[in-house]
Amino acid sequence: MADETTSRTDADEIEESQEAVESESIDQEVAESDSDDQEITDSKESESEDVDSEDAESVEDDAEEDSADSEEHNAEYEKVQGATDDLNEIYKDGAAVAHELKDAFDEIKSAFDFSSFLK
Repeated sequence: MADETTSRTDADEIEESQEAVESESIDQEVAESDSDDQEITDSKESESEDVDSEDAESVEDDAEEDSADSEEHNAEYEKVQGATDDLNEIYKDGAAVAHELKDAFDEIKSAFDFSSFLK
């Protein structure tokens, strides 16, 4: 029985030492994570300062580009609108021609219709 008590005590000591090691490794991971978080925060703050100075310059450039883009957009819109108007005219002319052809076909068909003579 003395051996059993000793082995249990040894097992308990091993478990306690493993728990201590795990606890220390968790504490180290938390500490490393905190330091990584601080580095990320510091990095973001320095990037934010750089971006603020670049934003002031880019706002002026964006305003000039927007006005140029707006003029290009208007020119493209006018071209598309003109092409659309042309296509609408072509469609209307085509519909009118199709209607005239149908009328001519109906006249020719009625001219060669001999069924009324045969009755």
